[in-house]
Amino acid sequence: MKYMSRAGYDPQGAVTLQKTFVELAKGRRRNWLTGLLASHPPSQERVENNMRTAATLPKGGIIGVKRFRQKLAHLKRVKPAYDAYGKGRKALAEGDLSQALRLANKAIQIEPKEGHFCALLGDIEGKRQNFRAAKRHFDKAIRLNGDFFYYYLKRALLNKYLDNTLAAHRYCLLPWRSIVGRGKSSRKSLVNPRGGNPGQYLRLRTGVDLFGRLKAEISNPTQHDMRGVVIAVQYQDARGHSRQFKRRLFGVLLAGRTRYINLGLRNLPAKRLRTVRTQVISARIAR
Repeated sequence: MKYMSRAGYDPQGAVTLQKTFVELAKGRRRNWLTGLLASHPPSQERVENNMRTAATLPKGGIIGVKRFRQKLAHLKRVKPAYDAYGKGRKALAEGDLSQALRLANKAIQIEPKEGHFCALLGDIEGKRQNFRAAKRHFDKAIRLNGDFFYYYLKRALLNKYLDNTLAAHRYCLLPWRSIVGRGKSSRKSLVNPRGGNPGQYLRLRTGVDLFGRLKAEISNPTQHDMRGVVIAVQYQDARGHSRQFKRRLFGVLLAGRTRYINLGLRNLPAKRLRTVRTQVISARIAR
């Protein structure tokens, strides 16, 4: 509730919410609500605690009823699209490609901004072995939702089928997170840093720790230990001038492991943080 208030929301909303939960829970047997609130079951005690906390916070603030109703109205409008998508996935699993295609197109007609629907088209074309058409659908899925790994994985595999190995490497590693199961085995089959610059296969991202220090996280998703890892850093100083320097990761970056480097920059304002650019410029396989 304190965070709510600091963010500009009316803390009284937390009181109203707990009252609603108490009313909904009266005389109810175990259902979706009890599962949702398993760790925080509704009670009059929670209502009273929230009321006491609300009394210590500034009154008023955003309630958001209008915006909530707008968002809910959109979800209700596009629900038939997701219903069609679910049926389309089922049809695809059962081998009914014509029905799956019809349902995918129906979903897209209702909600054209959902990447999953384009991915369904991609999987249908993949089943038909129309790999180029399938790749175009996954390209569009990524443009709509660039944070969903499945799209990148399927596009990487399609590039492999199309004998575009370099693109397969790049597309599989671009959105790399902590991948397990099928994604992990597919990634291993594609990553082979013995060709080209091994540094291009390392994953690099930056962040600020609790002490305001800018750090780089370097992950090695390959099956090979790497050494001689060097990062180039570019940023703007307080006068707006571009500055560059390098940082070396000492020792070996083991296969499948992640390490961190302090980049030597601290307490940068948000505007200057946005100017920071990092890149692995060299690395080699450890012998």
